[in-house]
Amino acid sequence: AEHSKTTSDGIYTITPIGRLVNVKIQKVVTDDEYEKLRKDLEEHYKNDVRVNDVFICQAGTVMIDCRK
Repeated sequence: AEHSKTTSDGIYTITPIGRLVNVKIQKVVTDDEYEKLRKDLEEHYKNDVRVNDVFICQAGTVMIDCRK
């Protein structure tokens, strides 16, 4: 995706898809790692009115839902 960005440490790739933001870990990890990331992001964005939900999508990556 042309708008994807990888974090400076190379661990995550973030891709906006409309008003959704996909976060992918750039190494082979267990489902537990994605669940930990989901919880961390949920905690980080809990008071941000732009964020409706943080969930693990079918592809196994974390999605941040900013849809209205």
